[in-house]
Amino acid sequence: MENNYAAARPLVEANLASSLKYGQMQDAAMARSALAEIDFARQKYQKALLGWQQAYKWYGQDLLGKLQVSHSLGVIFNKLGDFDSSLYYYQRYAEYKIKFNQQNNREKSDVLQSRIEFNKMDGALQVAKKDIRAEKNIRLAILTCLLLLAIIAILIYNRSRIKHKLALEKVQTRQRLAELEISKAKEQIKTFTERIKKSEALIEELKAVQQTENNAGPNLEEKLLAFTLVTNEGWEDFRIEFIKAYPAFYPALQKRAGNLTPAEERLAALIHLQLNNTEIAGSLGIAKESVSRSKRRLKTRLDLSEMDSLELFLTQISPTELK
Repeated sequence: MENNYAAARPLVEANLASSLKYGQMQDAAMARSALAEIDFARQKYQKALLGWQQAYKWYGQDLLGKLQVSHSLGVIFNKLGDFDSSLYYYQRYAEYKIKFNQQNNREKSDVLQSRIEFNKMDGALQVAKKDIRAEKNIRLAILTCLLLLAIIAILIYNRSRIKHKLALEKVQTRQRLAELEISKAKEQIKTFTERIKKSEALIEELKAVQQTENNAGPNLEEKLLAFTLVTNEGWEDFRIEFIKAYPAFYPALQKRAGNLTPAEERLAALIHLQLNNTEIAGSLGIAKESVSRSKRRLKTRLDLSEMDSLELFLTQISPTELK
């Protein structure tokens, strides 16, 4: 205030650093604005502009701070010849000033109303005192009622607080359960994927054993069926776990291509899990050439160009596809 900027600046900067360290953004905004005033007084306009812009952002919802800084921004933009920005911040200053005045008027009105209510209550109290002097029993009854009302109010408050706490704990519990469910689903999908990858080796083993031991074939066929999604029941189990693990995957596909057939959904999911054509064919119980044809049809459904990679698109698909 005495224009002793050389002495003031280190103190204000120390205050700014302390405010930022402890997350006191309103104090930080005040310190930043004070530094900008020093820069403005020393005709360092660009530095002052940056300081006020930062203070404007830090003030957040602080109406009085916004009011002061918006006026300073209007002045400095006018000084720099940026009249559009100057007009913008002068308009903001006018809006904040109107809101500030409205808020002050409401507060004054509330104070006046409180004073009126207080006077009414004081008058009623005086009347009550006169009545109490004459009727001690009535005074005792009134005090008892007031005490009961206070107890009821405390009980209601505590009940509301406990109810809010329980609701918050319930939400947190649901969130933790949802996270556990997603984690469990991803582990299940990982297991499905590993089992599918093993099916290729089982196929080769089945071919070799069938050529040497006729009685071993059926056992391997039963093992192989445990790793495939040929049956509707097996696909539904897989689909349920897949949706839990990757909830945004199918909505993103539908956003892109509309409703997909069950076969297209199966193929897209297995590509997303980065299985190759051989593994997909073994999992779905179809020929490897059929997988290639199905991929071409799916690529057309998704409106991908010849240069686009279907595998890359499906492995990198994310919730942003929903926008």
